[in-house]
Amino acid sequence: MPPSPRDTSWTIMREAADLTGLDADGAQLVSQSSRVMWRLPRSHVALAITRPHTRTRDQVFGEAKAVHAATTAGVRTPPLLIGPTMLPGGRFALGYSWVDGRRITSTRAWQQTVAEAAKLANAPTAHLPAVRVELDVPRRQWIDVLGPSLIMAFTSAWDNAAQTLATLIEPGDLVLAHGDLSPANMLVDRQGEGWLIDFEYASLAPREWDAAKVLILSHRFGDPVDPEYLLSAWPHLDGARLAECVRVQEVLIIGWLVQMAIRGTLDAAAEARTRAQGLLNSGHAWRHLR
Repeated sequence: MPPSPRDTSWTIMREAADLTGLDADGAQLVSQSSRVMWRLPRSHVALAITRPHTRTRDQVFGEAKAVHAATTAGVRTPPLLIGPTMLPGGRFALGYSWVDGRRITSTRAWQQTVAEAAKLANAPTAHLPAVRVELDVPRRQWIDVLGPSLIMAFTSAWDNAAQTLATLIEPGDLVLAHGDLSPANMLVDRQGEGWLIDFEYASLAPREWDAAKVLILSHRFGDPVDPEYLLSAWPHLDGARLAECVRVQEVLIIGWLVQMAIRGTLDAAAEARTRAQGLLNSGHAWRHLR
């Protein structure tokens, strides 16, 4: 009988812990999405392990640079302690300081974490990559996920998003953006302070980029309920550019789900189709991928 996914992940985690000198006794599986996250209580580390061949060396080291830039700017985010470390099988490991916290559940928590995201605009930006509209899977495989009824509309939306983003970043006035603001990547610690976690998709982007994600979360997921108030955390937002960033990111989110589905992430294909249908219906609700 083949090993279960849990057993395989456990073996990989132990190998990563051995390579990085961490004590993995009592390790707890925290989440499994685009990568697998473990809590190593004896080492006080959150160990993130990428899935096979899903992230390039440049992408993983770009994440590390973004975290260092964020901490330099005074953003409350767990510092990177270990890595990136290359593992067998096209994986990478990154060890972050573990923060005891809970998911955000209140308006005050939203305000705190959004304030941390807004600080990213003051981070040093040298050697950080710019946001891109590009998937690391062939286009011919998109139809396997979306099906023939959606593929043409989505491909057209994707190409339009790429053109819009090129226009947005052309002036060169880019700042560090988290790139994946969501309740899953926000924490409130025991002292009630807000934290940002998971800089996997951080990049240089228009100033309105993270603010746009707050609007998407409100419109598509119903949380936060008062996004306009939260947007005041970012000074000098341009309304037209903000709307364009919303349109581009909605397409990008679906593209990332398509990529995750092709690489085997559970539930990603069904949710990619649901959200792609939503491109034709602006009021269509989405859900967070489990």
